[in-house]
Amino acid sequence: MLVIKQQRSVMQALDQEKIGRFIASKRHAAGLSQIALAEKLGVSNRAISKWECGVGLPDVSLWLLLCQTLDITADELLHGESVIPRSTADITDEEV
Repeated sequence: MLVIKQQRSVMQALDQEKIGRFIASKRHAAGLSQIALAEKLGVSNRAISKWECGVGLPDVSLWLLLCQTLDITADELLHGESVIPRSTADITDEEV
């Protein structure tokens, strides 16, 4: 029960609408329809639609395959935006 409550609180902290827009944008960029992406992930196209509308999020078990398919990182998926990698020159001593 505690694990379920923790998962819900983490999911609530994520911006589902932003993530959904990001998934849709990356799906379009990859030239995939909702049906094609759904087939690759083994889910229904309605699930893809729900994610893209911000009604829900993909199950954690799908994250790796979704990221590989959309050519994004898990960090980008969870933030709902492309992350520009920082060069090592930009990292301060305090961050190391």
